[in-house]
Amino acid sequence: MNTNNFVVKSLELHLFFGRIMKEHSFFLKAGFTPANPRFSEKAEFFIREFEKLLCRAVTLSDGVVGRGVLCSGVEVNKTKTALPTSR
Repeated sequence: MNTNNFVVKSLELHLFFGRIMKEHSFFLKAGFTPANPRFSEKAEFFIREFEKLLCRAVTLSDGVVGRGVLCSGVEVNKTKTALPTSR
């Protein structure tokens, strides 16, 4: 595998797992009851941290990975990220 392919595959994996981990953090938060507010707070922390990582992966991936991978419904700040279509 050449360096270019390695970088593309690495970024694609970061995008994929970043999305998965952020979604799992949402699921965790939704599953905690008000009786355990510290768990909900910790889940919210993970949502924010994975969102930051995902934002960074999206930024680094723009122009490197395929548009289909990059524009496959990434949620950042609880809104859909729209990337310019001109390239």
